[in-house]
Amino acid sequence: MGKVKGLLFVLLTLLFVTSCATDKKANVKEEFDSATIANEGLKFFGEKRGIYIGTAITEGQLNDEKFVEIVKKNCNYITPENEFKWENIHPSRKVYNFKKTDKLVAFAKENNMKIRGHTLVWHSQNPYWIAKPGTTAEELKETMKVHISNVMTYYKGQVNDWDVVNEAIADNGELRESIWQLIIGDEYIEHAFKCAYEADPNAKLYINDYNIEDINPKSNKLYEIVKNLVAKKVPIHGVGFQFHLDGRWEPDYVSIRANFERFKKLGLDIQITELDVRLPKNYSEVDLNRQAKIYGELMKIMLEVKGSAFIMWGMTDKYSWVPSFFSGFGGALIFDEQYNPKPAYMKLKEVLVKSK
Repeated sequence: MGKVKGLLFVLLTLLFVTSCATDKKANVKEEFDSATIANEGLKFFGEKRGIYIGTAITEGQLNDEKFVEIVKKNCNYITPENEFKWENIHPSRKVYNFKKTDKLVAFAKENNMKIRGHTLVWHSQNPYWIAKPGTTAEELKETMKVHISNVMTYYKGQVNDWDVVNEAIADNGELRESIWQLIIGDEYIEHAFKCAYEADPNAKLYINDYNIEDINPKSNKLYEIVKNLVAKKVPIHGVGFQFHLDGRWEPDYVSIRANFERFKKLGLDIQITELDVRLPKNYSEVDLNRQAKIYGELMKIMLEVKGSAFIMWGMTDKYSWVPSFFSGFGGALIFDEQYNPKPAYMKLKEVLVKSK
């Protein structure tokens, strides 16, 4: 009899606990109603989660009303794709061309968006005049300093995030042999960050690169460089992880998270800065769903490590750089060429809605 009473007590307890859990669930109000989820863009939910949602953009795309509409609805951060690069903004020693960058900065300001200065020092898209045969290290350091000072001072208080050094690491995991590294030496990175800080002490300064997403020889080299800069108290605030991915395979999410965390422990901000996930030209529904999972899982990781920005290298496949650079590939972004949202868009929204 005692065993029966004991069993009855256990059953009643389980029923009570289940009932309470059901009542509690029924009384919890959903954070977003169905109308909000359907009508709001990614930036609305990103703001709720403390992360900026961004895209690369060109000055010419501001003439595309449909594109602008999508950007305004979904983004609160933009990265000019080419306009800030040296050959465009500083084509000759005494000439600066701020016309196109001014338009993009004005667009960002009008729409309450952050804007990224991309990029100050890079191995590519440099004008011929910055170095000639016989140029000394001191001469090139001065050229770099003047460029950084003039560009950053012009946009002081308007552009707060800067890719100070872009793609400094070669694919073999060593410092890239650029004009800067060959003439100035490895210390050109430190010099660039010091010049940037001197130009605008309130700006956030980033180093940005591709194929550094997980732990590998290239990201290890970047970690070594950045750790050394931090130890020397060189002003650096964050790392930009580009994420130009091949969507035929899922990346190693565990390694990506661990990589982010080691840079985070150095006191640095983490940003995804140029995300796209390319697919074979004649992609299938399976490809689209895998792509959606990749976008979604990366957003989850960024929310977990409290990264500050999730920036894609474009919004629509109509303007993607992928087909011209990767033969046989395309479909890399979250809207198709007709501006229809793809599964990746829906997955990003789902992750942002459900995250707490």
